[in-house]
Amino acid sequence: KILIIQNKQLICHDILLKENYLYTVTDNNIQIPLLRHGAAFIDEGGNLYAAGHKGFIKLLPYDNSLSLIKETNRTYITDIKVDNRSILFMPTTKETGNSINQIALTSDSRNIEILFSSLEYRSNQKIRYAYQLEGVDAQWNYIDNGKHSAFYNLLSKGKYTFRVKSTDCYGNWSEQETSLLITRLPAIYETWYAWLLYIIAIFSITFWSVKFYIRRIKEKNRLRFQEELTQVKLNYFTNISHELLTPLTIISCVADDLEENRISSEKQVGILRTNVSRLKRLLQQILDFRKVENSTMPLHVTKDDISSFITTIVASNFQSLARKKKIRLTSQIKKGLWGYMDFDKVDKILFNLLSNAIKYTPEGKQVNLTADVFDKGGYRYLVVQVEDQGIGIENKELKHIFTKFYANKSRPGYESNGIGLSLTKELVTLHHGIIEVSSEVGKGSVFTVEIPVDKEIYDESEIGKVESQPPNEENINAGKPEDSRFCILLVDDNEDLLELMRNVLRNKYRVIIARDGEEAMKILNNNAIDIIICDIMMPLMDGLEFCRLVKQDMQINHIPVLMLTAKNTIEDRIDCYKVGAEGYIAKPFEMKILQARIENLLQAREMRQHSFRSKMSLNISNLDYQTIDEKFLKDAIQCIEQHLNDSDFDIPQMAEKLSISRATLTRKSRAITGLSPLELIRNVKLKHACILLKESTPISEIAYAVGFTSPRYFTQCFKQEFGITPTEYQNREKKET
Repeated sequence: KILIIQNKQLICHDILLKENYLYTVTDNNIQIPLLRHGAAFIDEGGNLYAAGHKGFIKLLPYDNSLSLIKETNRTYITDIKVDNRSILFMPTTKETGNSINQIALTSDSRNIEILFSSLEYRSNQKIRYAYQLEGVDAQWNYIDNGKHSAFYNLLSKGKYTFRVKSTDCYGNWSEQETSLLITRLPAIYETWYAWLLYIIAIFSITFWSVKFYIRRIKEKNRLRFQEELTQVKLNYFTNISHELLTPLTIISCVADDLEENRISSEKQVGILRTNVSRLKRLLQQILDFRKVENSTMPLHVTKDDISSFITTIVASNFQSLARKKKIRLTSQIKKGLWGYMDFDKVDKILFNLLSNAIKYTPEGKQVNLTADVFDKGGYRYLVVQVEDQGIGIENKELKHIFTKFYANKSRPGYESNGIGLSLTKELVTLHHGIIEVSSEVGKGSVFTVEIPVDKEIYDESEIGKVESQPPNEENINAGKPEDSRFCILLVDDNEDLLELMRNVLRNKYRVIIARDGEEAMKILNNNAIDIIICDIMMPLMDGLEFCRLVKQDMQINHIPVLMLTAKNTIEDRIDCYKVGAEGYIAKPFEMKILQARIENLLQAREMRQHSFRSKMSLNISNLDYQTIDEKFLKDAIQCIEQHLNDSDFDIPQMAEKLSISRATLTRKSRAITGLSPLELIRNVKLKHACILLKESTPISEIAYAVGFTSPRYFTQCFKQEFGITPTEYQNREKKET
């Protein structure tokens, strides 16, 4: 250390710490007004002496001088004033809880003044202070000598820390700070529950304002929608009235003509039937639409031949309509498509799509239908596309095309009731499917329908069951059009005779006509025909060759053929029977004879079917079957007997064993026995059960032996088939023996 003496001050310099300590003669602890240069002395004890005009001063030993020179000071808070009133004289309350280390200010306190001091009164003028209120001051506030207070006004609610420090009389800042925790209590409107109320109030006001606004907008939209809907409904009722009035007008005119006998009755009946069917279709469409809107239309899916079903719809309902409009109607339907659908709903879907396609396609153009199955997400879907070369639909109209009561204004001259496509979309949606449309004005439109055909995708309540069959047995029904009457195929090249026979027979039967053998063969492959009436003398392929082809074709050889010819010799009749014809009528003939012969063939078939179903034996030799039919039936029974105890034996397996398609199996089984393949399997198994019941075998063993999944279901089927329970049959047989 180095000690420097000047006239009025003594300076101590610490070389290691690089600090200076200053003493002046004006300090209260130094009473010598003037020090003399060089008047300094250190004795043996290490004491320092410095002399002046009026004496000398003695300092502690030189090594310990730092403790004297550098003195640590502490600052004390001497008073706190709140709103100019000292809290030292205020009573402490539970709310404030004031102490020496912390104070609490009430919400109505406006200002606070904090007084502090180092309590060093001898050098009071040389001591400096610095303070900071954390939360208010960003940095320390340094105040001039002689000032020792801090003032704050209008503190916000919250907690603050007041810090203060000071120097010693030599200007050295103390390392010790004094702190005071100040808490400004919130006013009632500043508390958390007040803010919660504010938030709730703001949220409520906002919520109700938005709700009121939305309600007002909805009400305006509802009124506007009701007005638009009213107008749309008026247009709809105008259109539907016009559509209903048109066939009614035609029917009325035909009735007038009947009274005056101006046209032939056959043509009148044809016109009447066409327009009555049109009325029925329109009214059924309205009823179906109402059911869909009220969600009361159930889905009833069954497994069947999809290919035959769609082919029948196209051929029976739309080929003649397309020919009348001079439109070419083509179809590409993949054969052998089987699956689960509600065939009644799909019939309505296809009818609407094909009707629209033909309606909007001009003369000389084409309408094409394609049907196939593809995989999507692990399930099989039927995809049907109906493509026309009509007038097309504008892009702005496409998004409205499936809207109910919507009438496309871009199609002037074309009537529409506004529910056909809307009903179609609802039926597709009910089927868990989708429908899409693409169109180009002037080139035509393409409607695409995708419908699932796997059983697993439908709910259990949507799957149709035949006679409460268990889940592992399939229900195969032939795809049939709405008209369930017997179907007769007329094959003749004479248009007048064809028209005459059709007019006579169509009151009781469904009638399809063909003008030669080749056309007839195409119809037979795509339709379920019950009887064929064929002329012998025809171009391209005569009747004998046609009959020979029919009887050689495993798919259709069960259909009876009735030959018509002007030749009436013994040899001609023999030729007919040689090719497999079931009957022969010579020209000229009366229509009553033709009708009686048809009735005879159908009644004989029904008697054979009833006899086969009701008999409890498997002897078919006395049922008067044709040789071809008897062979098929024997093969079918033998196939079932080979899988008698197999509860999983189903239609596809049976068709494979017989080397025919499932569609052919279904068609032949129904024609020969009157039973579906599933019902035929069950009937044969129950007949075998009758044999076992005669041997007093327990009923439960018999049930499993003939391939039923449970004795209860076996009993139910047995009684349904034969009118008595297995127990009653067993007891009856015991009494007879």
